[in-house]
Amino acid sequence: MACCLKRLGYSSSILLHLTIATVCALAQSAPQKPNLVHGTIVVVVSTKDGFVLAGDSQGTDANCRALPKEYEKVFAVGKRSGIVIAGLIGSQAGDPDVASSVAKQLHLADEGSRSTEGPQPQATTITWHFFEGVRSSLSLMDITVPQFHPLAAASAVSISDAGVPEWITVFFAPVPRRTRTGEEWGLKIDHFVDPPASRIVLLGSGASIVQPLIELEEPSPRFPESQEHILRQYYALKKDHRLADLSLIQGEELARTLVHSAISFADAHPNDCYGIGGDIQMVAITKEGPRWIAPLDTAKIAPPEPDFSGRIINSQMFGAIDGGQWVRGVIPADAVLTFSGHGDVHVIQPRSLGHCTLLLEPGSEKMPATITRLRSAFSKHCDIYREDGTRRVLVSKASAHGSSTTEIDAPSYSGISNQELKSKAHQLGAHLRRLVNDSYGADRVSEQEWEQQRWGLGEEDGNVLGTKYSLLKLDRQAQLTSDYYSKFYSQAIAIWNEITSRLPPGARVGQDASHYGTTSMEMEDVANGLDEIANKLSSN
Repeated sequence: MACCLKRLGYSSSILLHLTIATVCALAQSAPQKPNLVHGTIVVVVSTKDGFVLAGDSQGTDANCRALPKEYEKVFAVGKRSGIVIAGLIGSQAGDPDVASSVAKQLHLADEGSRSTEGPQPQATTITWHFFEGVRSSLSLMDITVPQFHPLAAASAVSISDAGVPEWITVFFAPVPRRTRTGEEWGLKIDHFVDPPASRIVLLGSGASIVQPLIELEEPSPRFPESQEHILRQYYALKKDHRLADLSLIQGEELARTLVHSAISFADAHPNDCYGIGGDIQMVAITKEGPRWIAPLDTAKIAPPEPDFSGRIINSQMFGAIDGGQWVRGVIPADAVLTFSGHGDVHVIQPRSLGHCTLLLEPGSEKMPATITRLRSAFSKHCDIYREDGTRRVLVSKASAHGSSTTEIDAPSYSGISNQELKSKAHQLGAHLRRLVNDSYGADRVSEQEWEQQRWGLGEEDGNVLGTKYSLLKLDRQAQLTSDYYSKFYSQAIAIWNEITSRLPPGARVGQDASHYGTTSMEMEDVANGLDEIANKLSSN
């Protein structure tokens, strides 16, 4: 096997360079195509004095090209917490200027914790911030574009006031889920990783590259890198079952060596799209607080996502749209939208129910780039006019007519008798109750398991266990909601509308079924509402 090693631009003499023989050995043991979270290498090393978090900083696009700026993958949050992340750290959905950055979410969490004297975020708290950041990024992605599986991973750590560690590692996967307005990407738990006996967690495509070094019991001629001083120390501690004695200084050297090994390997094999490179970022998390060992140069970091007044997802679009980030907005037929230049606006995957109008009001001309994006987003279904205060000038005529939104097809019940209609309403109500009861039953079993497993655990281990069960519960509820919209929503609406059309106005009750169904409790409301309104229908 022919191997080559490209020279890396690292100036620090502390960095250990792989020999060509080591690269070849790793190439033979590592898969030629990464099968873990795409792109990056991040490392957590547990030591007797705290944790060391390290990673590369290269960003990679969908075509495996290195991005010009560096991306943060290692974060300190609050006074004694940190997290490394891999996978979806930022998304671009149809517009290179629209990015939902997980990094921004984590920086906000850090700033919030430093502005208060209250309880500091723990590893489990940071995991929730990461989850929300990834879920927000995923919400911007086109459902027709396949996503990596797993999509993202994180390993979060913290040290309590008493010096007790908390550590949780989780992998997330993308899953198509149905909503009231259509299908979109959802986020689910793929799996958790308990703290390993090796006291090292590796995430990203680079994990498979350096894992063989961690698994060795002693230096091997096949891996010249294993002869390095820090790895010889690591193997000796492992052999004596004393990895808990690993010092913070040793952890720093070990983390740096592992990250640099993955970067060197990926640099020698660019065609395999490992997506690893750039500067090394590293921080130590101890009881005394975070200590940056190798922070990134802020001038090299990719800019954060733009600020908007708000992000609006799967909602109707009409009136003023300035300052918003509209994701899969639904434009009603004959709607009039206005843009006056009061704030930047981004529109992602809009869906039209018919012909519409976009008015570019006075003041909008000061934001020509935004106007260009809006024209691209709306020109198919909207007539676009420019207003100068006294007159309205047609800029472009809609190029298409009709709807671009795929509505859920509703069955028709107009041809059946009242008795049959009542029966279908009660049957659907009973089915929904069974689904809800099954969901409640799964939650009760999960809570019982959690109570049994948390017995005797300390606060930190209990936090980790509780977070795992909470995330899994959220998964179940999200899937239940998706199943409801994909299988029962249109039927419930059709039955409700047909029954109300046969009742006198005074006999109609409650909200129609379209207002419910996003939670187990609301699904019960749908079932109860169907029964109630069906009972008002005569049997004739």
